[in-house]
Amino acid sequence: NKGFVEPDFTLFGQSGTRVSLHLRNGQQIISKTDSRGEEGRLFLQYKKQRDFPVMPGIGIPKIVDAWMGKSFTMEYVPSVTLGTYAQDAPHLEWKSITDKLVAFLEKNLEESTTSGQLLSKQEGFSQKMAGLREKIRLPQDTAQSSTLVELEKLSGHLPFRSGRNHGDFSYENILVSKKDGGLWLVDFLDSPIDSPLIDAGRILIDCEHGWWFTGSKSSAPEQLAGTHLARKIRIMLEAQGVMDEEIRFFKLFAALRVLPYTSVPTRRSILLSIIS
Repeated sequence: NKGFVEPDFTLFGQSGTRVSLHLRNGQQIISKTDSRGEEGRLFLQYKKQRDFPVMPGIGIPKIVDAWMGKSFTMEYVPSVTLGTYAQDAPHLEWKSITDKLVAFLEKNLEESTTSGQLLSKQEGFSQKMAGLREKIRLPQDTAQSSTLVELEKLSGHLPFRSGRNHGDFSYENILVSKKDGGLWLVDFLDSPIDSPLIDAGRILIDCEHGWWFTGSKSSAPEQLAGTHLARKIRIMLEAQGVMDEEIRFFKLFAALRVLPYTSVPTRRSILLSIIS
C-alpha cells in the first residue's frame, strides 16, 4: 500500500535480517525486516542509524519509513563495498578515503569521555564477557577461551573511553558510491562496549588481515591499501594517547565477537589466527 513492487532481490543477513530492494515511485529503496520486532537486533540498529550525527565526508542513507513494528526502509545508494574498491583503488583516491576514515575515528575519539573508570568496572562488563563466552560455546582450554581470560585481565588495567561508534566498522559496511566516490555507512550495530575504539579494533582486522575477503589470497593492491590505512589509523591512535594494550584489547574483542557469525572457512581461519 506504499507503492511497492516485487523486490528486485531479497537476501538474509548473518543475524537473520531480511533485506529487499524495492522500487517506489521511481526511487530504489532498501527494506530491512526482522520477525523478532523490537526484541531483535535490527531495532537497535535502526535507532543507531536514525540518531547517528552527520559526520564530515561520510554519508548515512536517509531513512524513508521509520520503524514499523518489524521493519524500516532507507534510501538505496548504488555503491561497492570498501573491500571491493580496495582491490584496484587508484592511489590518490585511496589516500582521500583513508583521510576520511581516520578523521571519522579521530573525531569520535576526541569527543569521547574518560572518567578515570577502568574498563573492567564499566556497568555490566562482566555480564557482557560472560555472554561472549556463551556465544563462542567452546571448552575452557581452547585459544578462544584463553583469550577471553586475557582480555578480562587486560580490562583491569585499561581506561574506559566512552563514546559513539558504528559498532561494525568493517570493509563490508563502508560503501563507496559509484556516482562520486563518496563514503557511506550502513548496517550499524549495537555495541557491547560503547567506545569509539570498538570501531578502530574492528577495521584493523580487515586492513591488517584481510578478513572480509572470501577467496584464497588478497590482491597486492588491496594489501598495500590495507597497510596504508592501518598505518594511518595507528599513528592517529598513538597521537591521541591510545595505548597499544587498548588497541590489542579491542582488536581481539572484535575477532571474538565476529567469530560465532563467521562460517566462511577463509574468514574463520583469519579470526582464529588473530586470536591464537
